[in-house]
Amino acid sequence: MSWDNVTGVSTAYIWTDNPDMTQAYLFANGNHQVKVTVGVSFNLQGEGPTEDEVKAALSLLNYNTGTGISHLQSVEQGEYLSVYLPNMPEQPKAMADSSGKAYQYEFDYYLSSNSDINPNFSSEQVAVLISYTNADGKTEYSTASDSSRQSYVAVAVYPPKKYGMPNSGLTPVIFTIIDDQFKIDETLVSGWINHLYEPSATLYGIRIDDSYFIFSQFKVDNSLLAPNAFIQHTITNFSDDNDYNYVFAHSFFPQENHLYLDNEYDASMYIMSSDSEILVEYTGHFTQQSGEILIARIYNEVIYAKGGPDAIASSNNKANITAYDQFGNAMDILIDGHGDGYPELVSVA
Repeated sequence: MSWDNVTGVSTAYIWTDNPDMTQAYLFANGNHQVKVTVGVSFNLQGEGPTEDEVKAALSLLNYNTGTGISHLQSVEQGEYLSVYLPNMPEQPKAMADSSGKAYQYEFDYYLSSNSDINPNFSSEQVAVLISYTNADGKTEYSTASDSSRQSYVAVAVYPPKKYGMPNSGLTPVIFTIIDDQFKIDETLVSGWINHLYEPSATLYGIRIDDSYFIFSQFKVDNSLLAPNAFIQHTITNFSDDNDYNYVFAHSFFPQENHLYLDNEYDASMYIMSSDSEILVEYTGHFTQQSGEILIARIYNEVIYAKGGPDAIASSNNKANITAYDQFGNAMDILIDGHGDGYPELVSVA
């Protein structure tokens, strides 16, 4: 067996990709992860064990107790790996994941925590145990505190970060007008339209009012994404026996609402009848800043003959957004269309 060629552990070390490779910071929200790497080298007198065999021989320990980790869990790699450093003016970039030494074997572990396994949000120092059986019998090598070969990563655990409305005492989410004369192109789609006026459009942005924390993604029901409108508000209905005549204000989440980098794209937005026929198509060119959710509001008047498309579509004028910062901290955001269908930030929880 390949372990029979192992006469001992030459070195074992555990580190993380923070500037201080012995310290990591984790939000216990079940999404955020910190990566730790274990490097191992053996004294060999022939061919050594396979990577799978070495990985199976490794386990993570609590540095202080020498038993398994209890406040953290090792999980599959996820989306939220951003390095968090408290009291920094802006988010740092991860360091190269190397301790500066060459190891025969290196393995990455992804650690997370949540209130179920860690209700008090306790921190934990993580060491490594290597347990294998060679020609001399079972051998264990530990980097915990009772070993002369100590190595650990201290993972400081924080409760999930909370966000709120402005003046709530929490890190605020804000809603602002980006462009009150946003340029859009208008295309008639339905042949039943008699008259269509010149549109006006406003572009809004939702963002976290902080230089460090930003939105990294958001989720909303797919039916509320452009080209569909999530606010379909009729301001005035002048319809008669012959024609539908509506002054409307519809609001849209552009389909390409990517939050992780600055982005430019064109997006279509439809004014539709209640039987799902497209009356008018609007197209806008969006310039989106990283971490910003965009909303476009279109105001216009349309007249079209009865006998074709049905009455103009209307909605309940609300959108519930689940948004996440770059560390996987979640928040629920409610946008409501009040008055003349103007979108408004109503609540953040």
